[in-house]
Amino acid sequence: MENNEMIHWADRHADKIIEMHGDKDVYCCASGITPSGIVHIGNFREIITVDLVVKALQDKGKKIRFIYSWDNYDRFRKVPGNVPKDKVELMKNEIGKPVIDVIDPFGCHKSWAEHFQVLMEDTVKKVAINPEFLYQSELYRSCVYADGIKEAMINRKKIAEILNRSRKEPLSPNWYPISIYCEKCGKDNDTEVSGYDELYTIEYKCSKCNYCGKADFRKKGIIKLGWRPDWAMRWAYYDESFEPGGKDHFSAGSSYFSSSNIVKDVYGCIPPYGFMYDFVRLKGMGGKMSSSSGNVVTVDDVLDIYLPEIVRFFFAGTKPNKEFSIPFDEDVFKTYDDFYNIEKLAFEESSDKNVLQAKRVYRFSVVDKIAGKLPIQPSFREIVDIIQGTMDEKKTLDIVFEKYGAEKSKVNLTRVKYMITAAKNWIDKYAEDRFRLVVNKSVPKEVILSLNKDVKKSIVMVLEELKKDKKLSESDIFGIFRYAANQNNVSLKEFFKGFYQVVLSRDQGPKLAAFLLAIGLDKVIKLLDDLKK
Repeated sequence: MENNEMIHWADRHADKIIEMHGDKDVYCCASGITPSGIVHIGNFREIITVDLVVKALQDKGKKIRFIYSWDNYDRFRKVPGNVPKDKVELMKNEIGKPVIDVIDPFGCHKSWAEHFQVLMEDTVKKVAINPEFLYQSELYRSCVYADGIKEAMINRKKIAEILNRSRKEPLSPNWYPISIYCEKCGKDNDTEVSGYDELYTIEYKCSKCNYCGKADFRKKGIIKLGWRPDWAMRWAYYDESFEPGGKDHFSAGSSYFSSSNIVKDVYGCIPPYGFMYDFVRLKGMGGKMSSSSGNVVTVDDVLDIYLPEIVRFFFAGTKPNKEFSIPFDEDVFKTYDDFYNIEKLAFEESSDKNVLQAKRVYRFSVVDKIAGKLPIQPSFREIVDIIQGTMDEKKTLDIVFEKYGAEKSKVNLTRVKYMITAAKNWIDKYAEDRFRLVVNKSVPKEVILSLNKDVKKSIVMVLEELKKDKKLSESDIFGIFRYAANQNNVSLKEFFKGFYQVVLSRDQGPKLAAFLLAIGLDKVIKLLDDLKK
């Protein structure tokens, strides 16, 4: 039997990191992104992938530094589609500035970059991800990378040769691995190196504003390395052991491989262990996610309808190189059930491989410490139905706990309250009409006229039984349904169709007995009394 700490993909990658980098006092694990748009659920796959491997390393007793870099010293390249129309022209004038200096067109933060940084930093806490955030604009401007920049500059021909291996057109013989933010206009669009002393000082000119300047990059933080040499320089600076990336970074000739050669040949370091993660698709949403167009689904959007532990479960339960979909349609019900199945297995005492695997997936999914016993597992579909019957969160909460016979512990209360809010969000934003329920305040005349007389007699018989005892259980009420239908020679199919028409003006609906209890028997009795008028 394989050890339970070795049967999850994160554990296997953790072992490969240790094998590649040896026994270290601290393993630096990294992730990052340019905050030039909303960090969507696809981007999120990188940071949570790192978080999962970090936890696997920690389970092996390793000390970790988990860093997340905001590459907010990257240039602002184009105006995204979600910018307010009256701010588009203003934003066009910002192109070429570092994103940390670009205005926030929404008017709520100091800059374009900060707007997205704050949103994402607040969100990842909700799913128990707590990296050390690094702000590259601050680091570059405080000149901490001066020596790393110098190494790239004096080895520029070596770097160019590495980059040219994957380029159709070779770089110019006068190419430098840096961009320069002009001290006058603040942009890098039209700046170029006009002189370099082969140490720390450059001369530059800006053809946009005709400014000529000179900078010692130990004292002036106006220089930034280009993407691939920058990545290699930071790998060396932070002694990184692990950093994954998307398909674009790990395809043949892509940035991971050229940066690996740069970090070895220029900085004399081993590149971090890394691997590719695949796309995250959306089911029931339509369209492809794109930060530049503004058509994105964020982690908060997913948290609107899923428990935080299920958001983690999506990623913990799927190998990084496998594409998967997050459902926003009716498959949300199945997703909750799939998570519950893993959760049940995780609480079993067994050495069965499936149980051991479930325990690891569950350990990586929980946002807090694992509860002492199996938490309540209410059906999301049932909560969707009940909240539409009660139209009251407290009553829904009480019905759920009574139905499942669970204690109102902190863990259970937190879960059910969260799911009630999630159910309301799903109904409002994503549910198809067949899942949206509106209880009739009175029985429509056309429904009364259309009812088969025997079906009507059966429903009236149910009404009389409900009046006798208002403390009936779900099974009691279902028994009354059977009795009334049999007494009037009506099939259950006909009976339920007629009852749904009376209550919801539709032929089908949720489990009827449970739904009547959710509505409240007093309200049901008042509604059914319309059949006797």
